[in-house]
Amino acid sequence: MKERRAAAILLPVLVVIVAGAIHWSLGTCRLLDRLLGLSGCLGSVVVANFLSLEGVTMSAPDADGVSSLFGTVVIEDGDAPAMIRLDPETGSEAARYPLRLQGSLKRVTLAADGERAGLDCVTTRYCAETGESVSIVSLHDGAEIETADAWRQSPRPALGDPEPGPPFPFDAIFADAGKRIVSRDNDALRIYTTSGQAVAEITSSRWTRPKLSVSPSGRYIALVEDATKEDNHQKFQIWDVRDGVLRATLEMPTNYRSQGNLVWSADESGLFSFRRVANDTYIDRFALPSF
Repeated sequence: MKERRAAAILLPVLVVIVAGAIHWSLGTCRLLDRLLGLSGCLGSVVVANFLSLEGVTMSAPDADGVSSLFGTVVIEDGDAPAMIRLDPETGSEAARYPLRLQGSLKRVTLAADGERAGLDCVTTRYCAETGESVSIVSLHDGAEIETADAWRQSPRPALGDPEPGPPFPFDAIFADAGKRIVSRDNDALRIYTTSGQAVAEITSSRWTRPKLSVSPSGRYIALVEDATKEDNHQKFQIWDVRDGVLRATLEMPTNYRSQGNLVWSADESGLFSFRRVANDTYIDRFALPSF
């Protein structure tokens, strides 16, 4: 009789435990999610005691599969800006390099040459140790190459990269080897030809803060569509800039929040996404459908 009572008590407890374990494992990039292919996540790596940025935070993998990850290292008495060289697929770190900045790192602009990055601080007027607003560093070791005083505008002019220019705003970007321009106009994000003809409107949602990244070939852009009050699901969208067609959408569950820009794999078959969990950064790898 006692054994039956004990079994009757334990069974509901076990059911709750098993159900909880299944629910937890169904979370984005967890075991069942990957086995069942629910979100397209292939796996995750953890970068311990490091907080990635909210905008551009990592360079695309180079020929050796190594990227430069920007953010802050969490230390006992606070945090410090740093750059990590790592393999985003395995999480294997080559080195952590401190960044010589006056203030907290706010924004990274990657140069078109794949060798340098321009760094802005929270106090954008003074960032480099020499007093200028932009510190230009090497993606190989974080060493400062030069500084520039470009606090009134994007640091792209300091990097020497071409810009669309007027009538497009300062944050417009080139795609498809300079044949297309992606620009945000008021509440709409659109694709244009270089002559200013609109190819397509990507989104007009006023709740959306576009987070864009151009694919290695330049033909596609990846966009993080933020969750809204009406639709509490973050989405990853892939747009073809040549014809303005939406090629793929990955819809995340309600508990998933990508931090910053997506990063393309070298073969354009996948995307890297970033999440902050406590004092760590998770790099999630997602597979894209064929398009």
